[in-house]
Amino acid sequence: FDMLELIAANPLADRPLAGGLVLAAILLGLAVKTPTVPFHTWLPPAHTDAPATGSAVLAGVLLKMGTYGFVRIAMPMLPHAWRAWAWAIIAVGVVSVLYGALVALAQQDFKRMVAYTSVNHMGYIVLALGAAGLLSPSSDQARAVAVSGAVTQMVSHGLITGALFLLAGVFYDRAGSYDMDSY
Repeated sequence: FDMLELIAANPLADRPLAGGLVLAAILLGLAVKTPTVPFHTWLPPAHTDAPATGSAVLAGVLLKMGTYGFVRIAMPMLPHAWRAWAWAIIAVGVVSVLYGALVALAQQDFKRMVAYTSVNHMGYIVLALGAAGLLSPSSDQARAVAVSGAVTQMVSHGLITGALFLLAGVFYDRAGSYDMDSY
């Protein structure tokens, strides 16, 4: 199972239906891990129930495994299918961006709020990767910029959200609650 050999061979290039179905399966699995709407429902309870350090590791490292899978597995192994599905990927990204932001605004629990901002941030990454699919036939440089932007957002999200969850732990130690009204 040599990824570079599979990418070079591109065995599903002449079979668009099979390539689309394989990509759909990969997208479904990685959308749960990313998390994107509507596959995000596990994330807020996981953050709420975990200790602050566990939430920091989950947000800082583990959520990026899904988007990393898009960049390192789905896009290079199935480039034709990725281009064909680009608009659907962009739509999922836009919905995740808007839903995550609006639901985060309604939260009273600090950790739940940060969890929903993670849905929002992952939406931006998915949006950029979908844009890379639209740009790939026209310009390698534009595609590289879109992927670089997504990777930059992955690093930024990991640092910022990890720090916010550690800050949530400090707030909990001082106030005994994650309720923002207690602060």
